[in-house]
Amino acid sequence: MGEEHAATARPCRTSPADEERAVLVAAVDRSLARPGGRALLVGEPGVGRTTVLDRVARRAEEAGARVLRVRGRSSARTPLVGLADLLSAITDAELDGLTVTRRDAVDSVRSPRPGPAQVPSGLLLRLAVADALRGLSRHGTVVLSVDDWPQLDPESADVIGYVTGRGERGPALVATQATDPLLSGRPSSIDRALFPSGTVHQVPSLTARALGDVLAQRRGRATPPDLLLDVHRASGGNPSWALELLDQQPSRTPLAHPGLGLPDSVAGTVLARVRLLAPPVERVLAVCAAVGGAPARTVVALSGADLLAVAAAVDAGVVVREDERLVVAHPLLGAAALGVVGVGTQLGIHAGAAALTTDPAERARHLDAAVLPGPDEVAAAALYAAAEQAWAEGSHDAAQAFAARALARTARGAPQRAGRTVRLAELAVASASSARAVTVLGDLDLVGLAPTLLDRALPVLVAALTAAEGGAGAQPALATLAARARVGTVRRAVIDVHLMRESEPAAYRAARACEALRLLSGREDLPAAQHRALAVLLVARLDAGQGLDPVVLGRMRALEESLPTLPLVDTADAAVGLHGYEVGEVAASRVALEVLADRAERRGETTVAQTFRNHLAVVELLGGRPQHAAALLQRLDDEGVGAGAPSPVVVRARASLALVRDDEAALEAALEAGTEHAGTVSNRVARLVLRGAWAAAYERWTEAVPALSEAIDLSAEHGCDEPGRRLGADTLIGPGLVALGRPEDAGRVADHLESVARGTGRSPLIGHALRVRGLVSAGEADLERAQAQLRGAADLLAQGPVPGDHARCLLDLGRLLRRRRAREESRRVLVEALAVARRTGDRPLLALVERELAGARRAGAPDVLTVAEQRVATAAADGLRNAEIAAACFVTVRTVETQLSSVYRKLGVRSRVQLATRLRGGVPAASV
Repeated sequence: MGEEHAATARPCRTSPADEERAVLVAAVDRSLARPGGRALLVGEPGVGRTTVLDRVARRAEEAGARVLRVRGRSSARTPLVGLADLLSAITDAELDGLTVTRRDAVDSVRSPRPGPAQVPSGLLLRLAVADALRGLSRHGTVVLSVDDWPQLDPESADVIGYVTGRGERGPALVATQATDPLLSGRPSSIDRALFPSGTVHQVPSLTARALGDVLAQRRGRATPPDLLLDVHRASGGNPSWALELLDQQPSRTPLAHPGLGLPDSVAGTVLARVRLLAPPVERVLAVCAAVGGAPARTVVALSGADLLAVAAAVDAGVVVREDERLVVAHPLLGAAALGVVGVGTQLGIHAGAAALTTDPAERARHLDAAVLPGPDEVAAAALYAAAEQAWAEGSHDAAQAFAARALARTARGAPQRAGRTVRLAELAVASASSARAVTVLGDLDLVGLAPTLLDRALPVLVAALTAAEGGAGAQPALATLAARARVGTVRRAVIDVHLMRESEPAAYRAARACEALRLLSGREDLPAAQHRALAVLLVARLDAGQGLDPVVLGRMRALEESLPTLPLVDTADAAVGLHGYEVGEVAASRVALEVLADRAERRGETTVAQTFRNHLAVVELLGGRPQHAAALLQRLDDEGVGAGAPSPVVVRARASLALVRDDEAALEAALEAGTEHAGTVSNRVARLVLRGAWAAAYERWTEAVPALSEAIDLSAEHGCDEPGRRLGADTLIGPGLVALGRPEDAGRVADHLESVARGTGRSPLIGHALRVRGLVSAGEADLERAQAQLRGAADLLAQGPVPGDHARCLLDLGRLLRRRRAREESRRVLVEALAVARRTGDRPLLALVERELAGARRAGAPDVLTVAEQRVATAAADGLRNAEIAAACFVTVRTVETQLSSVYRKLGVRSRVQLATRLRGGVPAASV
């Protein structure tokens, strides 16, 4: 009866690249907001100038501006072709205000006809276009968007420059221009008359995170973290060049240097510049590229050049000073230099750098690059140590990159290879690279591994296959492994604990888990298998109605000290958060889930944080705080990380919120949404219970009871006896069975609730059982006994964590008292039920209580509170002063005083403390 703990994901998000360039876009927006504003976006080819231009144009349109677009075309030098593209978006009707002469001038460009006589004079065309754009500006701001300004034909550029140079009378202009002075060595020429310095904006390169997102969108798959770091370093964060480098790799023969080479589109330009350098300057540049920057004395020592060569490199603009270090001006210049100096020089540079550095990560990188491709245990050991250091420092992607290189440098058959393979798989899963983990582990004979390595490898394999293929994705692979392992051995036990599934009967799971723990007893070197067996045992006992076993939780926590890579969702704390509320421990669940969500957020595990917040939404609904649940679900919508179907807990949260809001359309939408686990028992039970709960909320028992009964039977077939794991179907169905004339069946429900309560000491379950027995007694006309049972039930449920249960029981008691003609006491109980129901925000429940109170009022009882009195009484009980109540209710203070006097008289109280006690059943307001 497990509920797979997957988070929902929705396709509403801002890309990392957009986030990084938000400051730039805002600056351009401000430039264009001024009448006649101008902005020029500059940057190296492929860096994303057009992307930023498009975003700026879209934002201008969203703000109500009219945007006219044109792109410069180097292959088309026909006069005015760019202007024709720009004006093509203007309709004939929008030009009706022009004079005939100027209209003809504009039309001659929009729809050119052969013959030189058709080309208007320069001045006439300038004035005509200016008039046309002025006409458009009467209806709002006009923005001209020109992509690749230098490639615009000169005649069009002249006209656009004229109309945008008229100050506040002209349209705004935003354009792009490619600049590559670092690579070509030639300064870029910007039209400073049109674009003064304050209007020129540099489009920056992307960080590795944003580049990875762009590459995933373009290529349709994620780039492995280690390769992403390499391509980011090699391309300088330029997405176009990064794509080129990745596409070029299959056809390239790797050199000693682990870099990715040069993009074909700029290779000629960059190599031409580097080859113009003197050989000592080339070596200086190569050293700076190889070591990633170093002090001048280190560069001199590694290059064999002198300080004059260093100065020449700086003067040439290929090397720049950053503090006390020399670094390459652009990574592509460094890549070109490494290619020019040759493999032998590269190897020597890296060997020398490895000897000089004291940083373990730098030493490992240089040792790796100092030898030709193939196994090398010295480099492998250094890389593996660097991976562990990076992991300890929280640099997970760097750790994975080092581990991958360590494995590549480890010989097949070497004793270290299996351990390094498993470690790389662990790091891959930790960095959400599930496909890599599966591939890496596929090279191992898992059954032949030592038990300690198998204990580490199997959780990784299960996590990776589950992420790639869904909840049951790992089962075929595990079954194959189990068939090869001898029954009754430690190795078989390590495999079996991962084969156990929550869809199996609880008793069977508990027995298998206990047997596995027996076989694993004393094996402190197998913490993962023991932890998994304990987790299975914990949930199996939970399903059997035994609650959350504190001894098992304690043993899990002790083992977790030896499991640093254990996913948060598998920890003992997560068990409390995800299952505690199912056994009435709502407060403990809330605290655990809040802490876990924050911890996952800090670790960058957004999807895991969403999982915890989905469950937290359910907890808030149970606790009678629908506004908190709604805020959580809205946050999850806003933080969606991609397309995906909602998980069962998301369906439950959204459907439950719709239920308390009396929103049948939202309920149906939630229940009809496809889920990731549509065929699982937990999902089928959840949908049955939620449909039954909707009907039960309106006391439509002929609809509710069949659905709830089917859910209970389905759960029981799989050994799940815990009412909370059955989403409260047992507590919902009891009143319905009584209403349908099935007291014996209702009695059996009460017996089951009492049985579970005795084993776990949960008084609210006794309260639910007493409520059912009270309704049965009332049906048998034993009203005195029914009153005692319902009153006892109400007292117990008032102490429970679900205020809605308390309100429903009070409603039953109020109805019974009215039946016994104890009208005054009935009305007082119903007023208390009304106060509790209002605090839960449960609209169907509130409607039932209000309808019952209205019936009491029609019966002529003199002390029933009016709606206005009820509102004022509730506010006063909450601690509001008379002036605050008057403001909230839009009445005078005197009216509040009059209504409170009437409330005091009707309820027989003399103070606000007594009023709060009366309305809340003796519980202080802050505890309700």
